[in-house]
Amino acid sequence: MKVDLDKKALVDLVNGTSPNYDLFDNPLIKLCGTFNGSYGTWSWNKDNLEKCSEEQLYDLYKLCRSNWS
Repeated sequence: MKVDLDKKALVDLVNGTSPNYDLFDNPLIKLCGTFNGSYGTWSWNKDNLEKCSEEQLYDLYKLCRSNWS
């Protein structure tokens, strides 16, 4: 299947994922989000995501998706 996504769709795609604990030290992951240890939740920084290139957003998505399997 081939899907054509624009930057907004890629940001939405990343927002639908979260990184595994193993990825928290990855520079791109650290740049774009934070982990709240008190609540055990991950939050993406939308402003930083929007500053990323489409390639970086796709890399973020692939990192998060593949690290959970």
